Amino acid sequence: MSISKNNLSGIILAGGKSRRFGFNKIEVKIGKIPLFIDQVFKLSDFCNEVLIITSEKNRKFITSELSNINAYSKYYPFSGLTGMEIAKVINDERFCSSGLLIPEQAAGPIMGLYTGLKNACGKYSIVLAFDMPFISKKLLSVLAGGLAKEGATPGIDARIIKTVKGFEVLCGFYNASCLKYLENNIVKNRYKISEIFDYIKIEIVGQEELDENKIDSLNFFNINSVEDYYKFIDIWNNNKPQTTGNKINESLNKQFIKNWERFYLR
Repeated sequence: MSISKNNLSGIILAGGKSRRFGFNKIEVKIGKIPLFIDQVFKLSDFCNEVLIITSEKNRKFITSELSNINAYSKYYPFSGLTGMEIAKVINDERFCSSGLLIPEQAAGPIMGLYTGLKNACGKYSIVLAFDMPFISKKLLSVLAGGLAKEGATPGIDARIIKTVKGFEVLCGFYNASCLKYLENNIVKNRYKISEIFDYIKIEIVGQEELDENKIDSLNFFNINSVEDYYKFIDIWNNNKPQTTGNKINESLNKQFIKNWERFYLR
């Protein structure tokens, strides 16, 4: 079974309250580009639409930055954004389909995934947390092409990566069939996404397959703390431009493209 771009949606989870961060993490940037915008361009290579699932608090910033997406496109020479509708911003659902009000403590990743799958046009979706800045094209290819390979599990509900650290639930391939299981668990106050794996048919992308496809652990780097933020900056700026004077902005722009290609196409 092959999955075409026409029936594959991209879902970016961009909610959260940044309690461990000290300031709103949604505003963190790679150079001049917000992290979530970077994910939009990456997903546009594979998906027909991109949904950004967020909170009311973050919506204003996200909408404002999306209005600049044409200006940002010059930094992404390998992006498939051309001709794609600009990403849609959707607030986390507050009610299940049964009409049950979602408690505040559930307004996290599980509600982001539920909201994304509920609003996606495609039957299948690639789901990414916005704060994973080193997602590579190889990884997205493995997620998007999983059902097309010989020996793939037919009729799966999700294709999930499992490293030595455990499941990467916020970087996966999900079928809309997961919706009812997510809702069932939300109603039961079970808010860990991995808890639906007991009830659905999943295909695991294990360490062996990751190694075969040369997908490194940097793909799963999350910015969850101030320490992570400085580590991210250090990794990104490994090759700092030395230019000074009037040409510094031009040099920085070229350096961004060079770095982006180096990380995304690695």
